[in-house]
Amino acid sequence: MKINPTPQFKYAYFPGCASKQLTGEYDHATRLACEKLGIKLIDIPEFSCCGAGVLKEKNKDLSRVLNARNLAMAEEKDLDIMTICSTCVVNLRKDLFEIKNSNELKKEINEHLKHLKLEFNGKHDVKHFLWVLEKDIGFENIKKRLIRPLTGLKIATYYGCHIVRPSAINGQHQNAENPENFENFIKALGGIPVNLEGKTDCCGFHINFTDKKSSVKMSGKYLNTVKENKCDLIVTNCPFCHIQMDLYQSESAKVLKKKLKIPIIHMSQLLCLALGIRPQELGFSRHIVKLPKKILNKFK
Repeated sequence: MKINPTPQFKYAYFPGCASKQLTGEYDHATRLACEKLGIKLIDIPEFSCCGAGVLKEKNKDLSRVLNARNLAMAEEKDLDIMTICSTCVVNLRKDLFEIKNSNELKKEINEHLKHLKLEFNGKHDVKHFLWVLEKDIGFENIKKRLIRPLTGLKIATYYGCHIVRPSAINGQHQNAENPENFENFIKALGGIPVNLEGKTDCCGFHINFTDKKSSVKMSGKYLNTVKENKCDLIVTNCPFCHIQMDLYQSESAKVLKKKLKIPIIHMSQLLCLALGIRPQELGFSRHIVKLPKKILNKFK
């Protein structure tokens, strides 16, 4: 079944700062996968950072106005926002939820936005790429497009915390305590999902610069669980989780006094492999922990 580009599969694309600068391979692979699946991504160069929660701690009002501006620019084009960053999902959706459910707050926000000739109405949604694949495109449709299924690969899923919590904000898309849509994504690609305790825990990235030891312990705990279960790799849906478990994996190993060498793969890269895109096109050379040749050779 061919999936055609239609307005239903057209989104204002919000890759987020991390995926634009630190994990550019995630952004690149997402664009390649969307092209294959007939998903049209509309770039809005004027989008600003979501604040990553840091701005909200310092100035909640400013954070709301900035994200209302992002949301209003997508509304102006009559589009939902699609992002590949779980931190962007939770920050944009929190502000969307709070503003649209308070007439007083909405009026205040729009007083600021009118100077930019924008208006927030709250009529459009913010979706993670995983949700778009599951609910808009459909995993069954994706299965029909596979060129090189992930046959035989044992893949540990890692949701992290922001895509599932708070449940009042993100609970409509998956169960906060035991989500299954990431596992179903792996199944659709022909892989073997490994459902492990800790898959929805915080990776520790957001305390990395204030308490490095605790941070790498948090991610190291899950890395060690994956190793004990003899998984081939971990798939993430957030650039910060990827950075924490890939870039800082050696530090986790030192703190835990364990040997860890577990490849951490972005969900879009995994999708691209199954859709027949060659590994050399997907930026795997940018990763710290390299994919073993025995895995890469499966997709040549």
